[in-house]
Amino acid sequence: MWEDPRKNPPIPWSRPTDWQAAQLSIHHHIAGLSGVREFLLPLARRLEARFGAVASQMEALCAHTCTYCPEPCCLRASVWYDFRDLLGLHLYGKSIPTGQPISDYGNACRYISLSGCMLPRSIRPWICTWYLCPVQKRWLQKQSGDRGRSLGLALGRIKTERALLEDKFIAATCRWVLCEN
Repeated sequence: MWEDPRKNPPIPWSRPTDWQAAQLSIHHHIAGLSGVREFLLPLARRLEARFGAVASQMEALCAHTCTYCPEPCCLRASVWYDFRDLLGLHLYGKSIPTGQPISDYGNACRYISLSGCMLPRSIRPWICTWYLCPVQKRWLQKQSGDRGRSLGLALGRIKTERALLEDKFIAATCRWVLCEN
């Protein structure tokens, strides 16, 4: 049966050999191109700090909502690392997971365990931090103060800076290719 690729686009780097090739390619471009790492490092460090600041808020939120969820996202969501995730992990010097969380639609995340995610929050795909389910949104709305709004603003800044990091990486790589070759 034919499936519309716009409905279920291929999961990038879902085969182990593709995953390894992607890691080697990103590593090569960061390490092998003179000045690329230094050019991107200030933005990468700021972005990593933003992730760190949001991590404790997300952990607290998940402690209140995820443990009681009858349908955990990790068992049903189609989640994978995108290029921005991998670029960040390489620039932050984080360990790279062994593969995509899922290899095909309908699979549960390979990193889920009975006690939750086996990956530290700092190396999870962006979608695992960005997505707030309806229960989490309601819980945040019921909290006193600006918790929900400040978390939303922080996530928005991270989203913007992830795009900027990718844009700067592509610009630096293209500049190197045009100038050096």
